[in-house]
Amino acid sequence: MSISTDISGSSNVGGANQLLDLLSLVSNPAVYKNKIDALEAATAENKKFVELVGPADSIVKMRESIALELADVKSTAAEAKKKSAETVVEAKVQAADMLSDAQAKANALKAEAQALVDEAKADTAATKAALSAAKKAKADADAISADFAVRSQTLASTQAEVEAIKAEIKAAKEEILAKHQEFLASL
Repeated sequence: MSISTDISGSSNVGGANQLLDLLSLVSNPAVYKNKIDALEAATAENKKFVELVGPADSIVKMRESIALELADVKSTAAEAKKKSAETVVEAKVQAADMLSDAQAKANALKAEAQALVDEAKADTAATKAALSAAKKAKADADAISADFAVRSQTLASTQAEVEAIKAEIKAAKEEILAKHQEFLASL
C-alpha cells in the first residue's frame, strides 16, 4: 500500500494544489480521517521494521564480535597448534637424546659385564689350572710321603740290621780280644 502525498490520493505535489487540498479537507473531513488512519497504519507497519532494525543492528554487531572472537580463537588455536607441534618436536628430540644416552649407557654396562665375564672365565681357568696343579702336587706329595714311609721302613729295617751287625761285630771283637788275651796269657 502506498502513501499518497496529496489529500485527494494523487501524488501530485505542487503549490496550487495545496489550497485545493485545504478546501477539500474542510469540506470532507471523513476522507481526511481515512487518509490519516491509513497513514497511521502504514506508520505502525513501518515502525515494526524500524524496531527490527535495532535488533538486527545488535545481531550484526554480535556477528562482527563473534567473527572477531572466532578470528582470535582461530589465531590462538593456530598458535597452540604451532606450539604443540614445536613441543612434540622438542619432546621427540629429547626422547631421541635420552634413548641415545640410555643406549650408550647400556652398551657401556654390557661391555663392562662382558669384561667381568671374561675376567671371571680367565679366573675360573686359572683356578682350575691351580686346582689341577694342587691336585698333582698333592698326588706328588702323597707319592713322596708313601715313598718316605717305605724308605723310612727300609731305613728302620736297615738300621736294625746294622745294629744287629754291630752287635755281631762287637761280640766278635770281644771274642777276638778274649782269644788274644788268652793267647797272650799263654805266652
